[in-house]
Amino acid sequence: MSEVETIPGDRIGWTRVVARVAPKVLQLVDAVARDQAPALADEFYRVLLQDPEIAIILDHQEVDRRLRQAMREWIVTLLSNPCPEKVADLIALQKRVGEIHARIKVRFDHVLRGARILKRSIVAALWDRATDDDTRRGAIVLAATLIDLAMEEMAGQYSNASESAVRVDAAYQSHTVRTNVSLERERQRAALFDWTSRFLREALMTRSVDEAVSLGHSAFGMWVRHKARALFTADSGLAEINMAIANIDDTLLPACRLAERADDPVELHRRVKQVLSDVERLGASTDAMFDQLIQLEAGRDALSLLLNRRFLPTILTREIELSRRINDSFAIFLLDIDHFKSINDLHGHPVGDLAIKHVAEVLTSIVRSGDFLFRYGGEEFLVICVEVDAERAGFIAEKIRKGIAAKPLVLDDGTSVPITVSIGIAVHDGHPDFERLIDRADKALYRAKDAGRNICITG
Repeated sequence: MSEVETIPGDRIGWTRVVARVAPKVLQLVDAVARDQAPALADEFYRVLLQDPEIAIILDHQEVDRRLRQAMREWIVTLLSNPCPEKVADLIALQKRVGEIHARIKVRFDHVLRGARILKRSIVAALWDRATDDDTRRGAIVLAATLIDLAMEEMAGQYSNASESAVRVDAAYQSHTVRTNVSLERERQRAALFDWTSRFLREALMTRSVDEAVSLGHSAFGMWVRHKARALFTADSGLAEINMAIANIDDTLLPACRLAERADDPVELHRRVKQVLSDVERLGASTDAMFDQLIQLEAGRDALSLLLNRRFLPTILTREIELSRRINDSFAIFLLDIDHFKSINDLHGHPVGDLAIKHVAEVLTSIVRSGDFLFRYGGEEFLVICVEVDAERAGFIAEKIRKGIAAKPLVLDDGTSVPITVSIGIAVHDGHPDFERLIDRADKALYRAKDAGRNICITG
């Protein structure tokens, strides 16, 4: 085994690798990297996308286009003229790539498989291009070693990022996202009661069950799908609740519609009683889950009582996975209190704190049970708005903007402090990296502020 193959994967090791290679070898590897990068990237993804698991993650036109270009650039950066002066930047690049892979949930065995594919293709290209055996052998060893070193750096960062995500995810499992368990339970009781009332009105008064919204798409159903699964343990009864919702939507409601179309009031009444019986059991099961829930305060912003940014990666990762599974989109809103510095300067920082609490309370009163609210930082808030398309997201964001503008903060002395917000909207487009989604919303927010504030803009 040659000396270059046994060098450790740290900065000194990388430097020794690139410093000991003959110029002819460096030139050959550099030439192949620059000339063959597009073909190498295409072959890399052609083989990798044959795996169904990888295809699910990368099956998106924008992802495919961006990743192919990124792979070409990575090949050239890693292999083209790898001098000692570049080592620090090379290591930093591999760490960033490893962190991104962890963030978008690409399994690292898939990354290693890609590295194997890449090495095989590069070896073939170097073999054909070399003019003598010594240069060929040195180039192959150098290229393979650089890829191995890159994988070591990626793996280390991937492991750190994954472990951190697991710790946060575990903490989030026991976290309640409202002020307290009792309040959240009452909200869900009200949501379930509201759906029941609507169903009874459609079934018994207007005789139009076809117009009844399914329980799964009601406020209660969205809460179960998006929040309850993160709040309650696997053995808490959540699976039974999901089965009960599915039974109501897939069996009992269709049976009610058939009885209605057959103009059979006796059968319709019997089926309606079955729905009510199942809803009653569903409510009891939900109450039982809340009774078992242990509240975890960590992760809540002390001033606004909303979630802080700690759980944002966990929740966005879950929502991206769910969006892919149920083929539905979601959106995020970034809100910034307009002229917040002026509020602090004119009324003092305590009033600024009251303004933040006031906006949080208005947001809580407007958003749906299945949505998520964060204090993003300073006077900024973030909303994850689930199961919406671009049109619906724009409507909800505008409702939030108008709702905040319509409720000024009233101080103890009767002073009314007008508050408005600018909102940047980004609708999930299938890209697996949530940081890109946040960046789009952030840029849209800045455009809203530049356009005069107190408006919503979609990015």
